[in-house]
Amino acid sequence: MKKWMGLFNASIIVACVFIALASFGEGGSSPIVQGISDSSDPASNSEGNAILEAPALIAPMNDAKVFKGEGAVLEWSSVSGALKYMMSFSQASDFNKETKLFGDNKGAMNQSTILSLLKKKADGKYYWRARASDKSKPSLNKDSDWGPWSNVGTFILTSTYNIADYFPVSVGNRWNYTNGQNTITGTIQVNNETLFVSVNTLCDCGKEDYFTVDERGILYWGNTEEGIYPEPFVAFSPTWKIGEKKQITVTTEQYSATVLLKLEKLEDVTSPAGYFKNCLRFSLSVSSHERGQYEHYKEVLHFARGVGLVRSQRLKGSSPHSGCFFAIEDVCCPTCNWKQELVSAVINGVNIP
Repeated sequence: MKKWMGLFNASIIVACVFIALASFGEGGSSPIVQGISDSSDPASNSEGNAILEAPALIAPMNDAKVFKGEGAVLEWSSVSGALKYMMSFSQASDFNKETKLFGDNKGAMNQSTILSLLKKKADGKYYWRARASDKSKPSLNKDSDWGPWSNVGTFILTSTYNIADYFPVSVGNRWNYTNGQNTITGTIQVNNETLFVSVNTLCDCGKEDYFTVDERGILYWGNTEEGIYPEPFVAFSPTWKIGEKKQITVTTEQYSATVLLKLEKLEDVTSPAGYFKNCLRFSLSVSSHERGQYEHYKEVLHFARGVGLVRSQRLKGSSPHSGCFFAIEDVCCPTCNWKQELVSAVINGVNIP
């Protein structure tokens, strides 16, 4: 099913400079302490505290996006004489109901690593701040133990992943895999649409595929063998959540195919190109009919944010000659293996690794 698979080769080549949210996971060698503020004036500083300076927030700031499944590291500047830090975050700008945490005991003191707490929070905008103490065992809810609050930062907590973040499209972008190469070679204009042109050797005999990546998702517009389709079809819808399933049905004069995609989870991947954290792990199941031949296969795909496809693996039980989407055996690509990994890439002029 070479045409249908060309679609996915076109999509995955749009793959794309891993941007990690920085060292996620539960920080600290002791349990994180949290509480609800009971201070009528949480910004006040009681007498007797030697810490007079407020820390400056570093990140995240200005509504930076924080992914619920990945957690976040909230970081601020050090304060002279500080022995302990605390931070708080809230959906209320006045912090009338807030969650308080000590700075990490493991790693830098002037940061707080949160993961499990964010998984329980609703999507939306959050406000956060930090303060310092010169005491070794200050109380979270005792203002006299702490110096003044910092300025207020904001971040947007989301459980939604935009597929365009995982398909960087720019002419000259290139992905080198263990079984071949994908390159975006240029663009063409079709009916007021600017289509990207990709040439790949991943079981596609070097033909050109045409696609767009925007708020509509990944749209496949055709190829040199079949021409431009009257209407494109969606290869990947624009947004995804963990556990979400979506079905794509494609019918042309020559073939029909049903594709079931599921975003299973986030998963770290190591390939010859490097280590990629929090990749989107998709399962893909394809059933197709072309020229009287029925085919079925399953694959697992891993996409890294800012980089694209970093690993693809055919699962057992697939048809022995199923299609051209990383086919195990195919007259078009007899050397294709059941597993393929990213070896190197050039994304927007940046080399990986």
